[in-house]
Amino acid sequence: LRKHDLPFEFPKAVIDEAAKLPEEVIVDRDLGKREDLRDLPLVTIDGETAKDFDDAVFAEPDDDPANPGGFHLIVAIADVAAYVHEGSSMDREARLRGNSVYFPDRVVPMLPERISNDLCSLRPDEDRAALAMRLVIGADGRVKKHTLHRILMRSHAKLAYEHAQHIIDSDERT
Repeated sequence: LRKHDLPFEFPKAVIDEAAKLPEEVIVDRDLGKREDLRDLPLVTIDGETAKDFDDAVFAEPDDDPANPGGFHLIVAIADVAAYVHEGSSMDREARLRGNSVYFPDRVVPMLPERISNDLCSLRPDEDRAALAMRLVIGADGRVKKHTLHRILMRSHAKLAYEHAQHIIDSDERT
């Protein structure tokens, strides 16, 4: 951390700003602007020790007869902009940091834990604001179509990589 002069503490203004954020996505406020995908079984797939679950996926065979063997895929990522507004203390600090930095024994986050491990963590059974890319994939693996959406989602499961691979290999449906 010191060798590369990485900031590992947040300024008080950033911590205070994060602490003032609402506990949950305000569903009534956001739903008018977002597609409701809370019933879609999106799942997160991360390492066993991950603490921030910021992306989720859903895939199913495409039922369009014009795309035999193809898939319909949704990739969602937490919508940080629902909480971090341009020009705010958190935004300025995140721009300075550029990204989170991962070490074997710790993470130096780009955003305070209140955001990265709480409000923008796509934990199971919690409503979250997200951005989603809908993709139609051909049998050859090429993207045939894609659209971007602001959504409200609820992760249906938190999977580790090994469990997800087991599901794929065994054709298990959970």
